[in-house]
Amino acid sequence: LLQQGPQALAMLNLPGGGNKTPVLLRRMDQLKWVMCHAIQGDLSEAEFYRKTRERKSIYMYKRNIENYLNNRGREALRVRFVKAYRARRAQSKLVQEDT
Repeated sequence: LLQQGPQALAMLNLPGGGNKTPVLLRRMDQLKWVMCHAIQGDLSEAEFYRKTRERKSIYMYKRNIENYLNNRGREALRVRFVKAYRARRAQSKLVQEDT
């Protein structure tokens, strides 16, 4: 939820998070940051989405999206998603090894 004034709230969606969004945020090391800024009232939508882009390399995200696509009969898209996920993970491992 995003506070946009003294009483206003807005929903912040985390695609692939589902009911386990706090666990996903914790695995990205972003839960504390999100909670602190939400409590302080200075959590911006743009910054939230920028900080949570890393979810695409988290295994739980992959599993949630795979289940979503599988349940909707989108097998071809699921296969493409898994291939892209593996390529992203391989690329992030290469970047980590260089540092």
